[in-house]
Amino acid sequence: MDDRSWANSVLSKLDAKMTYGVQKAQTLDGIPYTVQGSEWKSNGIGWWTNGFWPAEMWQMYLATGKELYRAEALRAETLMDEALKNFTRLHHDVGFLWLINSGVHYALDGNADSLYHREINAQLAEFAALRPEYALVRARDLPDRGDRLHFSAHAQRRLGIRYACAWMDTVAALSPRAEICAPVKAEYV
Repeated sequence: MDDRSWANSVLSKLDAKMTYGVQKAQTLDGIPYTVQGSEWKSNGIGWWTNGFWPAEMWQMYLATGKELYRAEALRAETLMDEALKNFTRLHHDVGFLWLINSGVHYALDGNADSLYHREINAQLAEFAALRPEYALVRARDLPDRGDRLHFSAHAQRRLGIRYACAWMDTVAALSPRAEICAPVKAEYV
């Protein structure tokens, strides 16, 4: 069997499994998280893994063109809007949750509602500005490895410094070491 035949065989099996998965997921009030016994379970809508399911649906939609997967991704995206309504339960994985879901939706369809994930960052910045025990650390200007996904080694070091300095700024007992943190303060404020 050549590589293309093998890949098509695997995709066919995956398609059958994921079609079944979509049918099971639609019986839940939330997004699939785990299986207990033979029952699928969901977790709180703000759970950090909830972006994976719709991201998988977008991948299956791109691989097969089946509307079933697109519809399930949109269903999950709508469910996740509940998490935004209860902002106090959101956490540091918020951008991650929406970028692999709403970001893909916007990239594929140009859906203006899916741009809403960008608003999350603005809300987080506002939230952090009003609460001295929180800090936002910016990463958008850091270089990647050329794949727009993984940080370069230099970027990882810069992000680590930004995190350390932001953390020290939020803890009253620790004052940031000026020689380390002053040059990067503008990077995380």
